[in-house]
Amino acid sequence: MSGNTEEGAGTSGPPTSGADSAASAGPDTGADSAAAGGSRPGAAGDPGAGTAGPGSVPARSDLILHLTERPLWDQARAVGSYELSTRGRTLGDVGFIHCSLRHQLPAVAALLYGAEPDRADLVVLVIEVARLGVPVRYEPPVPGAEEFPHVYGPLPVGAVVAVEPWPGA
Repeated sequence: MSGNTEEGAGTSGPPTSGADSAASAGPDTGADSAAAGGSRPGAAGDPGAGTAGPGSVPARSDLILHLTERPLWDQARAVGSYELSTRGRTLGDVGFIHCSLRHQLPAVAALLYGAEPDRADLVVLVIEVARLGVPVRYEPPVPGAEEFPHVYGPLPVGAVVAVEPWPGA
């Protein structure tokens, strides 16, 4: 894929900001992540611009991210929703879709695709939390670890406001 961002993937008009409530629930069993909306430090429109160390609560964001393969996203666009949790596992298998904040994405990519994935087929879905219509919760993979956002339901393609090429592509 070229270095261009697909603005408004599956949506019409510019993204709007919104707030979403985030609730904590049980432990996470995966590595890919997404976050709930709200105020946070950092530049507007920069998913996860704030910093959060292990065991700390990450800054909430109006935008969350999900790393996937281009053909899987293309299939989702054809049917209207994305229902993969993480590499090789579905929403039905796990119960939620793993998402990330921007600063969490490199570690997620390394865990799922190797140390420094250099794959042209990887894309980052930029998700506007206010457009989801399903709960988003921040949860740690293990107690005391940094929390990652999880989307508890199908991801409507209209909630994806941009599709970015993976930086290693």
